[in-house]
Amino acid sequence: MKLRSLMITVATAVLAAGVAKAEPVKLTVWSDTARIEPFKAFDAAHDNIELEIVTVAPPDQTAKLQLAMRSGDDVPDVIFMAELQQIAQLSTRRSNYLMDLSDRLDQSVVDSFLPNALSPCQSGDGRLLCLRNDLAHFIAWYDKPKFDELGLSVPTTWEEFEEIGKVAAENGLIVGSGTQPTPILNMLIAGGCEPGFLVDGSDDTIRVDFSSEGCIAAAAMVDRMRENGSLSPHGPFEPSFVTDVKDGKLLMFNGPTWFGEHVMRPLYELDAGILAASESLKWEDQAQPQAWSWGGGVFGGHRNTEHPDEVVELIRWMTTDTGLQGRATTMPAHAESSSVWRDRVANDPWYAQNDVYDKMETSAQYGHPSYGGYRFDIMAAFSKVDGASDASIVDKLPDYAAEIENSAKVAGYKIAN
Repeated sequence: MKLRSLMITVATAVLAAGVAKAEPVKLTVWSDTARIEPFKAFDAAHDNIELEIVTVAPPDQTAKLQLAMRSGDDVPDVIFMAELQQIAQLSTRRSNYLMDLSDRLDQSVVDSFLPNALSPCQSGDGRLLCLRNDLAHFIAWYDKPKFDELGLSVPTTWEEFEEIGKVAAENGLIVGSGTQPTPILNMLIAGGCEPGFLVDGSDDTIRVDFSSEGCIAAAAMVDRMRENGSLSPHGPFEPSFVTDVKDGKLLMFNGPTWFGEHVMRPLYELDAGILAASESLKWEDQAQPQAWSWGGGVFGGHRNTEHPDEVVELIRWMTTDTGLQGRATTMPAHAESSSVWRDRVANDPWYAQNDVYDKMETSAQYGHPSYGGYRFDIMAAFSKVDGASDASIVDKLPDYAAEIENSAKVAGYKIAN
């Protein structure tokens, strides 16, 4: 009996020693400054995983990662990508970094995101290369007291928006920027312009078309609104535009979901009770809106990591943990987390109405399915054309197409006929 007790004691001690010696899996993550605290929160909540957090500025991330992959040293296990073109840049034959999550995540996880949220993460051949952190689709922001004062109804169509612009111009007000490329691109895409969308089933062939009737009509609307002054000749971050807003001249602005919290509140310093939101706009002949986006980051993992299960768990937790995402400062892409986040927005007395989140959520389904990242910067192509010409948007449509096609070819894309 004593011998048996001794053996049990020794065995227990050996097992205990084995448990004590178990070391947490160490993962290296590359983060922007905004994601440092969320990564730390994951670290604190997982005893079995230890994170080494390296801060890398988003514009430098792709080049540094490509260099690390060539040398084989210090390749991170997980990265946060603030720039969506990184998805395409880091899934090529030469820079094949991103892990395919398709067979590593339960379908229930994939289905738990808001409509179209994961479109930027889906490759042409069906791979899921990342999970989305936040949404940034365009909605309509407006000054509710001014709308009430002028007796205006909130527009639901682009035709109505142009009419609102006429009223704004007559009263010395503006309804947006006529020079900032991304809001203009949203208007053009809403009309049917195709500034380089991937052809279905392909990762290297894009379609560029600025010649459709709807595209030209959208460009003509922008030109008319620039001419009558309802669209400002200044960008929304330029001092002149900011001054106009602070002087009470902004009636409306079609902008992303983060624009209220991160621009209108801190930069424009709008008082409480002014800002309200409405759904993405559509053209009268459309069944529903088509909304472009301006931002929305993603998490991706290294396809050759030594710890794939832990990498997947980190990416899943960072994007779906309701405790974390419910406290986010931008609209979560994960549906349940987003509904938790809703309460914070709905109860914020700074907004003129408590339905701001509801408008964001409804508009999420209108997010354009072709929104995503490419191996070149579409907005840079727009800016290059705009910087070289003061012509009307309609007249510049062929130039946009030519510049985008040239940039795409340099990046290795084929152009569909």
